[in-house]
Amino acid sequence: MKKRMIAIVLIAGMAGAMVSMAATKQVIRMGETTAAVTEETAAGQTEGEQTEEIQADMAIENYKMWGAVTNVSEGSFSFERQFEEGGSEEVIVHVDPEQTLVLDSDGFPVDPAQMKNGDSVYVYAGPAMTLSLPPQVTAVMVIVNNKQDNVMPEYVTAAGCLTEDGQGGYLLKTEGGRELKVLANCEIIPYLTRQAVSLSDIGEGSRCLIWTGTEGAIEKIVLFNEN
Repeated sequence: MKKRMIAIVLIAGMAGAMVSMAATKQVIRMGETTAAVTEETAAGQTEGEQTEEIQADMAIENYKMWGAVTNVSEGSFSFERQFEEGGSEEVIVHVDPEQTLVLDSDGFPVDPAQMKNGDSVYVYAGPAMTLSLPPQVTAVMVIVNNKQDNVMPEYVTAAGCLTEDGQGGYLLKTEGGRELKVLANCEIIPYLTRQAVSLSDIGEGSRCLIWTGTEGAIEKIVLFNEN
C-alpha cells in the first residue's frame, strides 16, 4: 500500500512539473529558434523575472525575419524563415487588418490574397512568438518583393529627431539603437496622403520605410502618418 502511495505521489509530481514547464514556455524571443529555447526558470530565473524581461524586450524595435512564402490562406501565410547563421524554419504569420501593413517593395499596399508561393518577404513583428510547431506571429509589417531586382526597403521606428552628422547629412537613430546615415537631399514622402512632409517631421516614435543606396546612406523615406 505504501509503495502504491509513493508511486502515485511521484507520478503527480512529474505531471505537475510538466505543466509548470509548459506554462513557462508559451513564448520565445524572436532571436531564438524553437530548438534553442531553454528553461530559464530552471537556471534560477523566476517567472516574474521572465515576464519583466519579455516586457522590456517589447520596447525594442520590431524584429525582422525574411524568407520565401510557402503557403497562403485567408488571414495568414506561412514562410520559410532563414537564419543568418544558416538553417531555416517554417513560421506562420497572421495578418491583422487592424494592425498589419502589407506593402510591395515600392511601399504601396498589397492585397495579402495576391501573395503566392515563392514570393520573398520581409516580416516585421514584435520580439516574441508563440512556442508552437510551427511557431506563429502577428505581423506589424510585411514587405513583399514581387518585382525582380527591386531594392527591398526596411521598416524602422525613430528614437528621436534627426541629428546632423557633421558631413552635410543627418543621422537617424532607431529604437533598436542603430544609427543610420541620411543623405541631405534624401527624398521623403508621406504614406498614401498628399500632406507635405520634410526630414524635420521625423521625431520620436515616427515609423518609416527606408531605402538605402549603394553607399549605405538612406536616400528615400516613406513617413507613416501617426494620426
